[in-house]
Amino acid sequence: MNTQTKYMMDFFNDNYVPLTVYHLNKEDKITLGSATEKVCRFCNKDESETTFNNIAHAIPEFIGNKKLIANYECDTCNQKFSSLLESHMGNYMNLWHTLTQVKEKRSVPSFKTINDKSRIDIGPENVNIAEYTDDNILSVDAEKKQ
Repeated sequence: MNTQTKYMMDFFNDNYVPLTVYHLNKEDKITLGSATEKVCRFCNKDESETTFNNIAHAIPEFIGNKKLIANYECDTCNQKFSSLLESHMGNYMNLWHTLTQVKEKRSVPSFKTINDKSRIDIGPENVNIAEYTDDNILSVDAEKKQ
């Protein structure tokens, strides 16, 4: 584990404590924290020192959360977590989001290989797999017919 990953994991363990169970199947958004007295729980800055203009999802949106919003995460920390941690985790989970059809902001993501040649796209009525010889994403077992 590299130093940055260890730092982030230690930070999460030191700062996150599950307190309440929320049901995210409701229609309404659930907002955590004060709407009037915003203080970032990561950097401890308030509205006089930083901004709280962007929507901060308490659970990352790429996991499927569109309902649980945090008022206690400033724009700077939200951007930091988004670029340092969530983008890597999102890339790791991308294949599973494609195969299980978890919608991201607008639609189910396409899975693309690192080389951006081979890909899997799932539409409303079909699955399209484009694979290139030098960029394999599938293996075929002719004996087992798999």
